[in-house]
Amino acid sequence: MKHLKLFNSINSVNESLGIELPEGYQFNLLNPSDKEECKKYFEEGDTQDWSGLSFDEWFDGIQEMGEIQTPSGNSYFRGNISWPEMGIEYIYEIHPL
Repeated sequence: MKHLKLFNSINSVNESLGIELPEGYQFNLLNPSDKEECKKYFEEGDTQDWSGLSFDEWFDGIQEMGEIQTPSGNSYFRGNISWPEMGIEYIYEIHPL
C-alpha cells in the first residue's frame, strides 16, 4: 500500500521517483522523453556511481531493456511501463543499493 501511495504522489509526468525495496534494491521510475529530468535523476541520484557510465552513455542506451551489464561489471534491470491510450510512458530501473 505504501508503494501505491508513492505512485499516486507523482504530480507531473516529468518527475522521477525512487523507492527503496526491502530486498536491498532501488526501484527508479522516470520519464525518458524529458532529457533534463533524466539528467537531474542521473546526477542527483547514485546512478553515475553504480553504473560507471557517463550521462550520455547511459541516456543513449535508455531504450535498451532487460538486464544490462555495465563496463564496471555491475548489472541492473531496466523495463518500461507503457499505456499509449492513456499517454503513459515510463522507464524503470532496478539496481542494488
